[in-house]
Amino acid sequence: MLNHLSDPELDHFVSITNRTDGKSFNYIHALLNIAIEYDLGITFICRNMMLRLSYQTLIEEIVEESTILEKKHLTFIRSQYYIRVDYKGMTIGVITDLNNATELKQFSNFLKRFPLMIYDEFLALETDYLPDEWERLKTIYESIDRMETYPLIVKPKIIYLGNPINFSSPILAGLEIFKTLETHPVNTCRVYKNKLN
Repeated sequence: MLNHLSDPELDHFVSITNRTDGKSFNYIHALLNIAIEYDLGITFICRNMMLRLSYQTLIEEIVEESTILEKKHLTFIRSQYYIRVDYKGMTIGVITDLNNATELKQFSNFLKRFPLMIYDEFLALETDYLPDEWERLKTIYESIDRMETYPLIVKPKIIYLGNPINFSSPILAGLEIFKTLETHPVNTCRVYKNKLN
């Protein structure tokens, strides 16, 4: 999927595969390297504030296992609405949650530096979904989408990673890809309008 990051027509990248296939580790590791090389920050999105620390732990584990990145250069700085991810003194990412979507608009001048958005575990148990998840995600996207063009990616991109737990996600409804997923061949990459599945 990451081979298509520079396609200006694509906004959404969806990867739904079985657990333990390494998608979280591999995509986030690759995106951390892209963030550093191209000065394109990452916005790590989770459903609620309690999950921010899970992202922090995952990033720490990825950097610790990496042969490219070094954990001694990685730091996290917590604030009320996000956790800042720094590497060698450069801010390469922020970890935030959908519940802060409205408040994040106040930080749009800062957030515009983090146009690579990743929403890991976007599929969940039916009772875990926020009813307005899609609207909150769009609000975060609009807070970030403040530059005419970005190096490499042209415009902000959202990467969704999930396991096939439950397809009642408001995100799938918002993307209008539920019917597409029913007939999408396994282990293939296809473009549907502005979405890559």
